[in-house]
Amino acid sequence: MNADLKALLKIIFDLNIIFISCFIASSISSGETIPFSKSFILFFIITSTTIIPLGAYFKIYHDISRYFNLKNVLYIFLTSLISFVSQIIFVSILEYFDFNFTKTILIFYNFQNIFLTHFFFFLISINFRFLLRTVINILNFKKKIKLKNPCLIFGAGNEGVASIEYIINVKNYNPVAFIDDDSNKIGRYINNLSIISFNSMENFIKKNDIKKIFLCLPSASSFKLNEIKQRLNSQNINFEEIKSINSSEKKSENFYIKENVIKNNILKNTDSPYKDKKIVITGAAGTIGEEICYQLINEKPSELILVDANEIGISNLNQKLNKINTNKIKIELILANLCFDPIIKKIIIDNKPDFIFHAAAYKHVEIVEDNPINAVFNNVTSLINVLEACKDQKNLNFVFISTDKAVEPVNYMGKSKRLGEIITNSFNFTKNNENKYCSVRFGNVIGSSGSLIPKIQNQINNNSEITVTDIKATRYFMTINDAVNLTLQATQLSNKGQIYVLNMGNPINIYELVKKIVKNSGREDLINKIKIVGLRNGEKLHEKLYHHNLSKPTSNKLIFSEKIDNIFSENEIITLKDKLKMSLDKNKLSFIDEIFSSL
Repeated sequence: MNADLKALLKIIFDLNIIFISCFIASSISSGETIPFSKSFILFFIITSTTIIPLGAYFKIYHDISRYFNLKNVLYIFLTSLISFVSQIIFVSILEYFDFNFTKTILIFYNFQNIFLTHFFFFLISINFRFLLRTVINILNFKKKIKLKNPCLIFGAGNEGVASIEYIINVKNYNPVAFIDDDSNKIGRYINNLSIISFNSMENFIKKNDIKKIFLCLPSASSFKLNEIKQRLNSQNINFEEIKSINSSEKKSENFYIKENVIKNNILKNTDSPYKDKKIVITGAAGTIGEEICYQLINEKPSELILVDANEIGISNLNQKLNKINTNKIKIELILANLCFDPIIKKIIIDNKPDFIFHAAAYKHVEIVEDNPINAVFNNVTSLINVLEACKDQKNLNFVFISTDKAVEPVNYMGKSKRLGEIITNSFNFTKNNENKYCSVRFGNVIGSSGSLIPKIQNQINNNSEITVTDIKATRYFMTINDAVNLTLQATQLSNKGQIYVLNMGNPINIYELVKKIVKNSGREDLINKIKIVGLRNGEKLHEKLYHHNLSKPTSNKLIFSEKIDNIFSENEIITLKDKLKMSLDKNKLSFIDEIFSSL
């Protein structure tokens, strides 16, 4: 049955409800059962002329009956209320002008009857719809009992609910319950499917002969997914991960996330240190900065101050955050070039933040290599300006986002990041310091702008030449969700003067990775056409995450710390800043090379 026909049937049902409501209201007012006279029919028609159009406006005839809920009740209430007010205004006008036909023809059209009619319409209408929902769900439940292949859905969120029809119609399994670790959901029902806990899952599986579990956890980190999968594997339970029903991810992009899952590590559940805190994020419109915003907005900070020099980027970020800002977190957008120190000083003095995440930088190796003077000036000067603006603050946590290219750097981007690590650490030792400064270092982030995976995928889609630098080249990879998740956890580690290095598992061979992307794209014919182009200027065959013999474990198994011995004095930092300015003013690379020669 199509949607328009269903809507027509609902209108017919409501017309019947209006008729019954008019009859009950008129009988109560008269004190006796009234005959179906012309006056009564006219009362019914006038009442219908406002209720039905208003109902159509609020789309109460296009809702899905089996999902009827309190939101739908509200729309029926508004329909009844606005119709009632409209009818009262109309009858008041008639009485004001003392039209005779209101006493002879519209004998039932009075305030009491109008009120009672709308009252009974509201009650009967919502009860009828709740009854209809119950009947439909019972029929569906009986239908599901007959289906084979009972299964469970892990994740009682929006994606889990959205996956029900997909699992039934495409996967040919019958969902009988949800699994969720949210204690507020346990014992409740969604679509007549109970929600059980992870701990009670094993007994439920045995009792109901469950054939499979579908994992519908799009926002879970790979570490959380790995914990769940390990437990399911230990119990020999068949499971399948369902990507977001609304996701635009291609099949070819799925494998590498699973490829680099870190084994035997579980994220700790800790109280959020970001709740009710003011947080500044520089480079907020970039890939890393944007993900920091997404994750922090769920931690309920008091305010997010988002700084970026990219006007379009920060505008787009604002639109995205408005869609997910359900907690109504205060968000301030600041368009600023951090190389001008008065701007960042004003931002920090005015806001007095508790945390600063400095993600602003030029990060594309090729571009930085071609424009070293401007890029290094931007990366280092902006960092120094932010750090100097923090000196007069108290109990501030500053996090500098670094990269594996800072380890034994061979390109200007990596050198600027290594210099940034040393400068950040040095501020822990400034006079009267009451703040904590640290760096967080990680490798390639999957899906970031200009990164390998999107570049290869784009080459495949455009049927262009697929290029790889070297058949032996390796890189570290991590999902952006995990990288930022661990970055936020690193601020809880107590040591000052440390570089925190994320455990990214084993490095992945680029050539093998590209072959898998091509194969999963259904273009195996292109594998033999992959061209080896050689390492470009500023590239290494293998990257390192930390310096030899300087790393050690922390209380978080997913994060290492690296000691950093280099410390710049405040005067040395001022001299660095002056040299960078001279390099820019005179367009001479020699000043920058002189700085890096001491690293």
